[in-house]
Amino acid sequence: MNTEARQMTCRFTAIVMCCLLSVASVADTVSGPDALARLGARLASFDRLSADFNQRIYSTGNSAMQESSGELKVAKPLLFEWTTNLPYPQTVVTDGLQVIVYDPDLEQATVRPLADALSDTPASLLTGDMDAIASSFSVVATTDLPSELFLLKPLAEDSLYASLSLGFDDGVLDSLEVTDHLGQVTLVRFGNVDTSVEFAEDEFSVSLPEGTDIIGDLMDVSDERAPTL
Repeated sequence: MNTEARQMTCRFTAIVMCCLLSVASVADTVSGPDALARLGARLASFDRLSADFNQRIYSTGNSAMQESSGELKVAKPLLFEWTTNLPYPQTVVTDGLQVIVYDPDLEQATVRPLADALSDTPASLLTGDMDAIASSFSVVATTDLPSELFLLKPLAEDSLYASLSLGFDDGVLDSLEVTDHLGQVTLVRFGNVDTSVEFAEDEFSVSLPEGTDIIGDLMDVSDERAPTL
């Protein structure tokens, strides 16, 4: 190889290395309080949110086992509704005091204290209760603009899942991924995200038909956040 060819090769190698270094420098990963602060800032960027979702459950061998779809609604500080339409209808709603899981096919509703929402319904962390998140998870944030990914691992040993991650694309909620202790992964993709939506006063409620089997202690509340029963 002559001198000129060697110089051209060196220049090309230098350019490639600079490009690789510049790409690598874009991604930024932090943990601890800094990651928690970033997550808090992202969740604080909206007070209300509605979105469609598509959910797929994958086995440990990465084979798709089940697919479902529905709608998500969030109104801070404590109102949340996750409605699955297909293939099996189910509504999970918090009214600010309790969590109600209603399965119309089973004619059954399960009631839990609001404190159980984060452990039972990972998507409810979108309500932005940072005190609850800080006491329940360790957080790692990776930023590779325009994408942001937050990996949360439960601090409790008896958690129902091993980890979950929240993804944002250009500041907009994009994905939620939950991995259980057996390696099964639930991946949720969001679309039609609207953070300027207005909700009716009785939006976060569920009507339970007469004869519904209610498991748990249903709170008899009289304020405007009470579920319609």
